Amino acid sequence: MCRQLGHEGETQQISDMNNGEFDAVAANKRWAAHKDYYESFDAVFVSHLTHLSRIFLQNDWKKPLYIWLCFRFDFGAQDREFYRLIKEARNRPNVKFFAASEHDRLYIQRMLGDFPVDIVPPMVYVNNANKVKVPCDSNTFFVMSKHNETVFMNLKEELDRRGISAYKHGWSDGPPDLQGVRGVIHIPYTFLTRALYENLALGNVFFLADENFIRKNMWRAGFFWDLPFTSPDEVSLAEWYREEHRNLFIYFSGLDELKAISEDPNLDRLIAYKKDNIAKFTARHNEETLKKWGEIFS
Repeated sequence: MCRQLGHEGETQQISDMNNGEFDAVAANKRWAAHKDYYESFDAVFVSHLTHLSRIFLQNDWKKPLYIWLCFRFDFGAQDREFYRLIKEARNRPNVKFFAASEHDRLYIQRMLGDFPVDIVPPMVYVNNANKVKVPCDSNTFFVMSKHNETVFMNLKEELDRRGISAYKHGWSDGPPDLQGVRGVIHIPYTFLTRALYENLALGNVFFLADENFIRKNMWRAGFFWDLPFTSPDEVSLAEWYREEHRNLFIYFSGLDELKAISEDPNLDRLIAYKKDNIAKFTARHNEETLKKWGEIFS
């Protein structure tokens, strides 16, 4: 994205956190260790996780600082000082905030009150350079291996019992290359994931548990939804269920309905139709989103 806009940059991944937590002391240590490196750049962009921005906010950073609110801005940093830093930073002329999704915008306003912020979603993009080839072709579904597919239920076994050809890849085996799969079966657990945009980039169709399935099960033992205090009505804010995305996916209300969908003689035609919708969406989405990023970095 930066290259398309004519910018150069480097990425620093910070992994030395305590279970995702990153407090003021840790931020100051990193600033002390990398101050000269950071100051060699004209600007800094902070994405997931938002609390990494405290490296700069609490050390009087004067250059442009772009903070992308993606996946709960306070994940791993719920101390009062962090909330104060974020609220105060909104008034700094060199700091720009923007949210990855409607729910990210709602969440920061819920936690901090009046906090106007525009939405700039991720680009539809995937890098398959270091991904692992999987034995999953155009006749086989790929099953996500997140909490709801493994703990809430053993989805792979349930699909096997119903005669649905599917492959489940362990995440410890490395990120999978999903080019050419029949579809991706998923029981969503949060409002937005990178896997959504990566699979759209590949033209993969998600087969998703529908909103009623999520609402019905979100309070059941073993089911995981990212925010435990989420109102069932807020599920519609998830990128999986937004009205403008519905023509990209295929929904099922239960596994028996999924079996019926998988055996429908018209399924190939439906998948082709969804793939065409995805291609059109991707072209439009990336053009509009790149324009937004360009306006932010101008």
